[in-house]
Amino acid sequence: MTNSYPWRCQSWLAGYDYAAIGRIVDRVVIMAYDYSYKTSPAGPVAPLWWVDDVISYLKSIIPAEKMLLGLPTYGYDWGEGISTTTVTAKRLQSLKNQYNLTESFVEASMSPYYSYVDNNGVSHQIWLENRASLNAKLDVALDNHLAGVSFWRIGNGFTDLYDLLAERITGN
Repeated sequence: MTNSYPWRCQSWLAGYDYAAIGRIVDRVVIMAYDYSYKTSPAGPVAPLWWVDDVISYLKSIIPAEKMLLGLPTYGYDWGEGISTTTVTAKRLQSLKNQYNLTESFVEASMSPYYSYVDNNGVSHQIWLENRASLNAKLDVALDNHLAGVSFWRIGNGFTDLYDLLAERITGN
C-alpha cells in the first residue's frame, strides 16, 4: 500500500481481488461516486481528485481498456439534524420552485452544490453534478483511455448530462 491512495486503507476494499477481476471481465464499471453519501457529512458525491485517484490506482491493476468510469446521475440533500435524501433532476427542480437556492462551485473538487433554508428554518446543502463537473470527469475517462463511461440510473439524470453526452459524441 502506498501513501498515494490513503482511502485504500478502508476495510471495504479488502473483499475485492482487483487483479483477478481484471483478468476475467470484458468490462468493469468503476463506481467512482458516493465519496460523500447519505450517512456521511455533506460534501461532493464524486470529487474530481478522488475520481482521478481511483482510476490511477485501478489502472495499475486492471487494463484501462476494460474499465468504464461510473458517474452519478443524482445528488444528496443534507439538512442539519434530519435524514439525507437523494436528489434527482425532478426533485432539484421542485426544490428550486419552492425555495431560494444559492448555487456554488468548489474548484478543488470540481463539484457544484446548492444551499438553502427550508420552511422549518433548517439549513441544507445539495451536492450533485453539473455540466462542468461531468465534463471534467469525462476528460478523466478519455485521458486515461478507458473503455467508456457508465451512469447510475439513467432517467434520474440532469439535462446537463444528456446534453453534454450528445455534444461530446457528435462533436457539436
